[in-house]
Amino acid sequence: MGTKAVRPAACALVLLSLAFPPGLSAEERRGAAVVVTRSGGQIAEGELIAVKPDSLLLLSAGTDLSVPLAEIEAVRIVRKSQARKFALIGGVAGFVGIGAFVLAVAQEDVVGDKAGAALLLGLLAGATGALAGSLAGSALGVDSTFAFTGKPEAAIAEYLNGLQAYSRLGRPPEPKAAPRQEPVPKPQTAEPATPPTRPARARRPRFRIHVAGQYLDTEPVFFQENGSFGFPHEAPPEAGPYAAPVTGDSFSVASPFDVTSPNHMTFGPVTLAYDWHEHWSAELEGLFLYTYVSPMAELTFTSTVDGRTYWSDVYTQNRAGIGAVMFGVSYRPLVPSAFRRHALEAGIAAGPAFVSGQANPELLFSSPSYRKVVPCGRIKAAYDFYISQAFSAGAFAGYLFLEAEQPAFSSSGSVTFMPTTEAEPLVRTTEITIPALPIKASGVFFGFRVGFRI
Repeated sequence: MGTKAVRPAACALVLLSLAFPPGLSAEERRGAAVVVTRSGGQIAEGELIAVKPDSLLLLSAGTDLSVPLAEIEAVRIVRKSQARKFALIGGVAGFVGIGAFVLAVAQEDVVGDKAGAALLLGLLAGATGALAGSLAGSALGVDSTFAFTGKPEAAIAEYLNGLQAYSRLGRPPEPKAAPRQEPVPKPQTAEPATPPTRPARARRPRFRIHVAGQYLDTEPVFFQENGSFGFPHEAPPEAGPYAAPVTGDSFSVASPFDVTSPNHMTFGPVTLAYDWHEHWSAELEGLFLYTYVSPMAELTFTSTVDGRTYWSDVYTQNRAGIGAVMFGVSYRPLVPSAFRRHALEAGIAAGPAFVSGQANPELLFSSPSYRKVVPCGRIKAAYDFYISQAFSAGAFAGYLFLEAEQPAFSSSGSVTFMPTTEAEPLVRTTEITIPALPIKASGVFFGFRVGFRI
């Protein structure tokens, strides 16, 4: 390498060495900042130097401080907030990613100035990414606390073993395996051998409550069935009955007041889980939503009185509320601990769904009130991040199976029939029979949830 190439590189190395704090390259490992609550409420805080068999060694105010394990009530690991770093990462990723996407695929006749649209959308995406990154970084920076009081010895030993990784000295190296030796026969004695004692369980079963909001993607169900109608106040053969094709759709929504789309965010489900094993949980889950069945009957007949053909379309809408209660089990291959803040789970549940149809007296030919019970089930996978030992936030996705039928019904009312030729409309009391119609709330769902340990 020539002298001209060496000089800039050497200058760059000098500038980099000046930019870093003195002694950074040779700086030793630093332990985590901890706050130790001792018996009587006394607080000891400082850098964790080492975890000893009977004490914690801290560097507090420049001096070594040894805290006996017997005096410790709780240990809190102080974490630095990652909000700024994650906000910067999210902002840059959103701005660059969306901006490049718009420049690459956007059509000029749609967005006009592609550079301006990329800049505007990139700024919006960058702001959103910065906000999301800030929230995620703040969650990652939440302190974690482990309470010694009331915990079995095995749980405390497991925690102290993990706490060694946060000390300045770190975990001691694993001892090398000793060479295998032939077992020496023990002299037989008359005393019976004492059975080995089983260590105390490191984790007790606990309850968890999850409250969620989800997007339930239920596609509308289109139906075409055969109904009938007739005129109870007319003499045969004018009285009928006549065939009445019934067409329409049914769909599920989250709210009884918004029926503009079959796909909606729903509140729920609410889940109560009981951790009867480290990896296995029993669950009780509740979900509530509304369904709408919107049939239209096409009424056409030829009168035996005047020989003319008359027609009318009768439309109605019937609402039903569905409350599902499901019992299931879930398996967690990744469980949270004092030093692990992530959890993964997959589960299956099934149970009864209570369908309650509601009559609407304001609508002609509305179905009467009814109640029925149908089976339902779901599969679900979820990820949770434990902000603290008692509070978590996460996301989930799965598939819900829930199908029922609106029972067949008959209803009567006054209907105006229009003639197919020039004549006066015909008004008659008409009885319409609507066949059983499908109700479907099955579909893919995904959403977010918060959890509480109690």
